[in-house]
Amino acid sequence: MEEIVFIGNDLTTNKRAIKAARSTMKAIEVKVYQTHHDFPAKDYYPLIAIERTDVSHGLTDFVFTNRKINLVLGEESTGVSQNLLSHCSDSVHITQFGKNSSMNVVTALSIVLFEAIKQLT
Repeated sequence: MEEIVFIGNDLTTNKRAIKAARSTMKAIEVKVYQTHHDFPAKDYYPLIAIERTDVSHGLTDFVFTNRKINLVLGEESTGVSQNLLSHCSDSVHITQFGKNSSMNVVTALSIVLFEAIKQLT
């Protein structure tokens, strides 16, 4: 992981986020953009949203082909905005069994990172 980009809320000053990060923010570059309009998507590697959509791929079926990617996550309650999704080259979702169809954002990121690292190493 080379950097973390926040769009909207600047979590770099949030005491709870700082405590949870356990000094990681000191070792990884953090950038903050006020809105997705300010985010220079074209300057980044492929954007892959972690979001269930009509065209998203199940994580176990998705093949990570590029070693440098950007994973896009939305807010807990609203997910990734349609506008930001339009800048993503792909989207993946985590297949779940039962009636639950959502997952904590950090948990989802952990599962996707695990799969991406497994495939790319």
